[in-house]
Amino acid sequence: MYKLMLVDDEYTVRKSVINKIDWNQYGFEIICEAENGKEAYDMFEQHKPDVVITDIKMPYMDGLELSELILEKYPFTKIIVLTGFDEFEYAKKGIDLKISDYILKPISSKELIKVLQQMKEKIDNEIKERRDLDHLKDHYEKSYPVMKNIFLKAVVNGEYNYEEINRWLDYYDVDLKGELYLVAVIKIDHYYKERKTIDLKKSELKKVALLHMVKEIDEKAQIGPYFLENNQVIIIAKSNKKSEIEFIQDYIPKLEEIRQGVEKYLQFTITIGVGHVCKNVLDLHHSLKSAFNAHDYKMVVGNNQVIYINDLEDHINKRLQLNEIDQKRLVRILKAGTKEEFFLYTDQMFNEITRCNAPINEYQIYLLESVTIMIKTAKEINIEMSELTRKNMNIFSILSENNHLEDIKNELDQVGEKIIEHNMLGRVQSTTRMVSKAKEYVIAHYNDMELNIEKISEYLHYSPNYFSTIFKKETGEAFMNYLLDIRLEAGKELLLTTDMKTFEIALEVGFASPNYFSFCFKKRMGISPSQYKKQYK
Repeated sequence: MYKLMLVDDEYTVRKSVINKIDWNQYGFEIICEAENGKEAYDMFEQHKPDVVITDIKMPYMDGLELSELILEKYPFTKIIVLTGFDEFEYAKKGIDLKISDYILKPISSKELIKVLQQMKEKIDNEIKERRDLDHLKDHYEKSYPVMKNIFLKAVVNGEYNYEEINRWLDYYDVDLKGELYLVAVIKIDHYYKERKTIDLKKSELKKVALLHMVKEIDEKAQIGPYFLENNQVIIIAKSNKKSEIEFIQDYIPKLEEIRQGVEKYLQFTITIGVGHVCKNVLDLHHSLKSAFNAHDYKMVVGNNQVIYINDLEDHINKRLQLNEIDQKRLVRILKAGTKEEFFLYTDQMFNEITRCNAPINEYQIYLLESVTIMIKTAKEINIEMSELTRKNMNIFSILSENNHLEDIKNELDQVGEKIIEHNMLGRVQSTTRMVSKAKEYVIAHYNDMELNIEKISEYLHYSPNYFSTIFKKETGEAFMNYLLDIRLEAGKELLLTTDMKTFEIALEVGFASPNYFSFCFKKRMGISPSQYKKQYK
């Protein structure tokens, strides 16, 4: 027997509905009734009915508001709305609320019984489906791989203790019993850069292909449990050997086989970072962190490699710092130097990077400091950031896209070149000359309907904001007002010297709309173009 609540602000309507049928016969029991939405919601919280039959128009809270509140908190509730024909369009808004059914007033017993029978059958089927063991088993089998990945992720992130790990190892059929452990991280080279230029589906298929290759090698060489997270494959490796050297010598070739297989058969490349060896499964999060650090070294050593963290950090022999002298030199070159001086500076800078074998975080900090100085200098000499990089590109993405050092140097050289060119242009062409050229261009092209700040700024090689500020500072008026004056003066001349019609003159002097020409003319001169022509011609 399903519980039912009836809501209607008219007592006679409620009693008429209640008395129309034998509710128990159709599997329902009316457990409460209310005369408005507010009262009904309070009752709902108390009785939790399975079905609510509600009128739409009621005081304090209407039926759709009540339905929204109920379904937000109790989404499995079935709601039947009573509505008049004239309210039906409004009632259809309930489709978005997932209203179960509608009954038009006046209510007939036949229609009400039909709806109740359908409702009971629907609820019966939902209950049966949720209790269906086969259905639950199918759901479990589909969710099992996802849950296993969540478990492995928690293990490598250090979120479990020994007891929790051992409890789930057998459940997920994972073997992590060994003497030594490490974590390897596989990332697709240029993945995020390519997602901006190629079809999204193709980039997703690369992940699927990579997983398939990892699975193939695992079946043959037993590389260890692995899972996909954030567009990278993470592998947990374990060994029964007690020698770290033997473990690495045995394991790196397996990762190299994955790398070669991807390059040869899948036609893209990957870089694999291999973390420090640890002796305790609870220390895997340290190995994971060092695996990410190893992968980041591809900025220095290049893509398409297996990079073991010890091969690099064991040979660190120098600190990498951008000292005060180098900072001042960089600023001086950007503000007053030549492109050749800047290129020489970056050559020396990147030679120092490749020579010193510093920790990866020092490479990143060193480059970040250099980029920050360049941005600060550009800002001081009024260069817009949009002028320094490619379209839709943030200057810091030069570092964040995991580019190789050579690519980063090329990008920085281009940015530095633009800053220096901007300064050289500023020294040669004063702001007065810029405004003069702008005026000359307007005189020659005022009849161009597409002439605006953006177009003339592009012609002068300045940003619109910078040009607009300088023009107003030099002339005392905004550029668009100056352009309007020129066009109106030309219009006045044509009104007095030709027989052209007003709309022809408007188009001739650069107005796309004759009405706008007349409006501007009258606002400026106090009379319409036709009146001006009669008065002065």
